[in-house]
Amino acid sequence: MSDGGSRPVWRHCQHCPKKRAFKTADEFRTHLRERHCTKEGGSFVCRYGDHDVCSSLPLEGVSDEDYEAHVSKHHLLREWPDAVAEARWTVHRSAQNLPAVLNDPRRSRREADFFTRTWGDHFTEAPPAGGDGAASRITRRLFEPYLAHCARPLCLPAVFLGPELRLEEPAVFAQAYPVERLTHYLDVVEVHLARQVSLRSGAFFQALQLLATLHQAQPTIQRLLASGDFARALDFIEASREILALELAGVQSLRHLDAQLAELERHIERSMAADLSRGLSRELNRPPDDLAPLGHQEEDCLASLVAGMLRLGVRSSFASLLRDEACTALRAALKTCQAEAQSRGEPWTALLERALTAAERVLRRAHALAGLQRRALELAALGETPLVQGQGEEAEAALRGALATLGELAQERCARLVPADAHRSPLHTGAFPGLCQRADQCSEQWARLCQHRSQALVLALRTQADRFVSCFHEEHKAKLGLLLDGEVWTRVEVPAELQRMVDEFAAPSDHGSVTGKASAAASAPQLLLASEGYSLAGSSLLLVRMVLEYCGCVRQLPGVGLSLAAKLQELLRLFNSRTSQLVLGAGALHRLGLKTITAGMLALAARCLQLLLALLPRVKAHFEQHLAATRRDTARHFDVIAKEYADHVAEIFAKLASIVSNVLDGQLAEWEVKAPVPSPAFRGVVRHLSKFHAAVSELLSPADVATLLQSVHTAFRAHLGRHLARLQISRDGGPQHGYATQWPHSLPCDACKPSTS
Repeated sequence: MSDGGSRPVWRHCQHCPKKRAFKTADEFRTHLRERHCTKEGGSFVCRYGDHDVCSSLPLEGVSDEDYEAHVSKHHLLREWPDAVAEARWTVHRSAQNLPAVLNDPRRSRREADFFTRTWGDHFTEAPPAGGDGAASRITRRLFEPYLAHCARPLCLPAVFLGPELRLEEPAVFAQAYPVERLTHYLDVVEVHLARQVSLRSGAFFQALQLLATLHQAQPTIQRLLASGDFARALDFIEASREILALELAGVQSLRHLDAQLAELERHIERSMAADLSRGLSRELNRPPDDLAPLGHQEEDCLASLVAGMLRLGVRSSFASLLRDEACTALRAALKTCQAEAQSRGEPWTALLERALTAAERVLRRAHALAGLQRRALELAALGETPLVQGQGEEAEAALRGALATLGELAQERCARLVPADAHRSPLHTGAFPGLCQRADQCSEQWARLCQHRSQALVLALRTQADRFVSCFHEEHKAKLGLLLDGEVWTRVEVPAELQRMVDEFAAPSDHGSVTGKASAAASAPQLLLASEGYSLAGSSLLLVRMVLEYCGCVRQLPGVGLSLAAKLQELLRLFNSRTSQLVLGAGALHRLGLKTITAGMLALAARCLQLLLALLPRVKAHFEQHLAATRRDTARHFDVIAKEYADHVAEIFAKLASIVSNVLDGQLAEWEVKAPVPSPAFRGVVRHLSKFHAAVSELLSPADVATLLQSVHTAFRAHLGRHLARLQISRDGGPQHGYATQWPHSLPCDACKPSTS
């Protein structure tokens, strides 16, 4: 059985995977608080036990003082061994084996009355006195070695045996503790200390050297900071912290060094941020004419600062600095553009063009500076101390956010430069449509640079573009109406510039040759389209130019193509309806005081409509090319307008045929079948037909002239047959029949010879 011995339980932790040894109970107490204790609210819960449950502390937790008392009572006391554990029995143990005592084989059965005896002096058997046993041969000589061993320690000075022992008295203290003995004890202690120091001299002197090195840490770091070597200063701080944590832990003289190093690190962070801010500002605010890339020296300096910021764990600092400095540089650049434009009296279009160029320059420089952090992140990922998982993504996200903010600011600032009356920019200069196209290009480029798409400037210009289209259309509509009101329907010369514009629109792949041919002549009597000449009036020349301007506008402003298509269709219908009112409806007689609407006017109006009819398929294809696929149905309305124009041309041709038919009918009404032959009536018919042919042949195409004359011929035959019946001329071979059949052969021309069959 156990003899009651005990052993300390704080030497090893019984519930940690790795059996850690502790030198003192305080170390074990600290280990329990750090590893086997949880704090829930203001209570402490002990977890030192199986399955992290302490068997002697409530799960609700206790206060800090109660927790310390619990640890001292239940986990730091000496552990008593198990009562049933096997122990080696010796003669010095008082415990006996009770069954062996009761079942002593040397005793008889009648002597085994141990539990029935009465307690007293006869309870145990007294050994017999004397005899030949070992007890009779015990002598003093057997105890002499023991007495000799104990005699020396038992020799006490007489002062300790006195009735009163006053050690506070110098004489008594000197007698009790002689100086020689104390000196001897001191020498012994010094010998032991020297022996321990000699055994650990290497570690001791190494610690002294490390201690001296750390004492020089702050002055060394200050010198490195003064020289601007932040990287080496950070290396020195990191090395000092590592030595302090691993080699010199617990040294009292260095207890404040960690706080000092942390303060130095914060100072380095502020200094690096200030230097980085100055470097970014200097790079972003370079002169506009300085188009050189970032120099190697400046790039290395900024890259080292960025790497230092990443090393300190300040992942979003560079992004915030870049955002602030870039936004400041952008505002300053735009203010400079405004000041220059105001001093030179430039229009807003020139100001916006300057602003777009300046903003793009700042964005490109900011994008180049953002590449410094991306390269620093790549180097950190490949270095000896890679970033913690997620740090690279966090830094990249912060950088993208900074660039997106910069792009939004650039769009908003440039959008503010667009005035409310921007849509009133004249189209012939191409200022507003060209500026809208430039803004679209800048928006795409800025989206690639900033990895963020913003539509502030595009939406501002698109709003103005809608207003521009309305204003543009109203101006052209009013101009066309005024020109139609004063149109006299006479043929005009076609300018070479308009011919060149039509040729480029009809054949856009061969601009050079067309321009060369057009510049050879100043003007031409007809406008050529697909090798066919068209004689035009002044209003139709203006309308053709307007149609080409609408097509050029939709090419430059595809975002408002739907509105432009509707406006152009309205303009074409206006020209068609007003032409019908002025020519077919004889409205020009009342407005201009003309005597009559001649055949030449009608033919010229028809030819103008035919030119527009020939242009409409090309206009439709042009709009379909620049309209979105979902909005191309609007271009189909051009087919409806083409049908209206074709019907109008057919009406004019019918009107021409009707006019000539009526004139011929009037001449035949005066016909008298008598000599001379040809009669005056038929001479009048020939004269009117010759005038009609001369009037329309210069304006219409040969095919249209032939069609008209065929219609006139058909009408003339009908009128002639009716008048022959009126005059009662038949094939009887009489004199009247002879006069009637003889007149076609005597006409001076055979422009129209009717058949008498």
